[in-house]
Amino acid sequence: MKHLVALCGPVLFAVAGGVQAQDWSGVYAGLQAANASGTYRHYDSGVISPANTSPIDGDHLGGFVGFNLQSGNLVYGAELGYSNGDLLVGGSTIYFIEDMVDVRARVGYAAGKALFYGSVGWAMADQHWDDGVVTNSPVDVDGLSYGLGVDLMASDRVFVGLDYRHVKLVAGEGDIGGFPLVETNSDLDILTLRVGMRF
Repeated sequence: MKHLVALCGPVLFAVAGGVQAQDWSGVYAGLQAANASGTYRHYDSGVISPANTSPIDGDHLGGFVGFNLQSGNLVYGAELGYSNGDLLVGGSTIYFIEDMVDVRARVGYAAGKALFYGSVGWAMADQHWDDGVVTNSPVDVDGLSYGLGVDLMASDRVFVGLDYRHVKLVAGEGDIGGFPLVETNSDLDILTLRVGMRF
């Protein structure tokens, strides 16, 4: 461990302090590809059973647009993202989540050509159930999102990034038509690859 610290220390110092920080201010936009996994829970009158807990997994494609303000090495901004693709509940095509929108604030630190940031925001999506007999589609679900990420300048205007978010999507009692005592929530871990351009 001491050898690892000794090797990494000079590298981190060079990135953070030995290279002038990139200017990240201004408007940016780009494309993103995400993988999401997590757990879906179904409550009836506030009660949940093991049979009403299922895994969620799937891929989304989409885009994002945002704006940064920079003061020294600190970067502040806001971002709007959209992605679409079926996040399947329990591997079933009957029950899935799609059309996700995420509005979030970001605060970061610019070091060399890298921007390290944290984010917090609000996510919204459509939750579908359609087995050919009972159809409740779409149901609006929403909730808090938060995460960490890093963007790296590949040229003067183009950057690539890796972003992690935890998102909780909730449909409260009364939100699902015809089922006034049913509540659902989905905890998602979303890992996203991003390619963007500054304008």
